[in-house]
Amino acid sequence: MKTIELSDATGTLADYAYQALTEPVTFTLDGRPLAFIASAVGADEETIALSASPKLRELIERSRESYRKHDGISAAEMRRQVEQWDVEERTAADRESTAPNE
Repeated sequence: MKTIELSDATGTLADYAYQALTEPVTFTLDGRPLAFIASAVGADEETIALSASPKLRELIERSRESYRKHDGISAAEMRRQVEQWDVEERTAADRESTAPNE
């Protein structure tokens, strides 16, 4: 990610937009993030609108806070558990289908 202090941003918007095709460009004011430009290639309008939604950002932050407070599990751990559950379910189904009829 490229970071540029606003007072040093002398390029045109088009210059920064083209840079954003390869990496996000963050503009800072007194060292704090102020705005950013990121590539929207491949994104639809709904995705772009959601990514800029204050309500969505608030929901994400509340979820992160809940995760920190309640020792939630990571997305990777959730995927691992779902994959394990899937394997166990298929194994049980295989056993049932090969069990002798009484």
